[in-house]
Amino acid sequence: MRARSETLLPATEASRARAITWVLAALNSIEILIQQLAEIDLFHEGEAWAKLRRPGVEEAVKHRLAELVAWLGNREYLEGSFTAGDLMMTTVLRVLRHTEAAGLSHRVRGQRVAASITEWLTIPPPGPCRVGAGSDGNT
Repeated sequence: MRARSETLLPATEASRARAITWVLAALNSIEILIQQLAEIDLFHEGEAWAKLRRPGVEEAVKHRLAELVAWLGNREYLEGSFTAGDLMMTTVLRVLRHTEAAGLSHRVRGQRVAASITEWLTIPPPGPCRVGAGSDGNT
């Protein structure tokens, strides 16, 4: 039997559970709000209901990000080492690259997670994808 790598999911039960908990937190506590903001900004900009809804969603996102920043404090990672939780969190936070909320990174600068967040935030989104296109763009 091949040994499992401990790179993203630690071997100890408690550490593994914490890494999985951070994956779930990224998806169920952070991403839900971030996706609402992205939907308003990217698909409904200019619509009357979106103009009314956006301030509340933005405030909720800022609140969640403030909690995340508070947890990180001076840590390099969400837990003792880089795990799947850090990977998922940076991926979720990348959705914010179109907003001023991307300024989160300046509050946690110097930490590896923050560096990953900053790097992901500066990568432009991919161009349009054509269904059925091959890797060279041809069908």
